[in-house]
Amino acid sequence: MCRQYTTFTSTRSFASRQLPPYLAVNASVYNDESFSYWQDSRGPPFLPPQVSLAGQTGGVDDAEEVLYEVRVCPIYDNECTALKGV
Repeated sequence: MCRQYTTFTSTRSFASRQLPPYLAVNASVYNDESFSYWQDSRGPPFLPPQVSLAGQTGGVDDAEEVLYEVRVCPIYDNECTALKGV
């Protein structure tokens, strides 16, 4: 059995207009304690309230960007909350 670790990288290019209207990220928010990390207002948030992504076509960055609003949806109560800006 081989115990050597290796990494794998896969790259796919999409034009910005092909990016999805919603982007879901599993942030492991499963209880009040882990949710509190996302709601911590003592400093700047881990993620800004909005994130923009630009696609690529043929390895060249797209000038057009897609703007996403960051929301936290804890799986234990099924309600989404928009992150507050600093």
